[in-house]
Amino acid sequence: MESTILILLLPFFSFLLLGVFGKWFSHKAAGLVGTAVLAVVALLSYQTAYDYFFLTERTAEGALPTLIPYN
Repeated sequence: MESTILILLLPFFSFLLLGVFGKWFSHKAAGLVGTAVLAVVALLSYQTAYDYFFLTERTAEGALPTLIPYN
């Protein structure tokens, strides 16, 4: 599984976890869960950006490839 999908899914699942079961967590535990998930998402985002900008092969013109065309 690619790690880019986790950038979208982790905040969603932490929202569901804290929204549904948050009343049984202490304020400190809920804050730690939310902060930890967002820290992991930030690290995954940095890793994805590093992989794209530094490890992706460039085209013959020296440009980065288009992953998803807009039109």
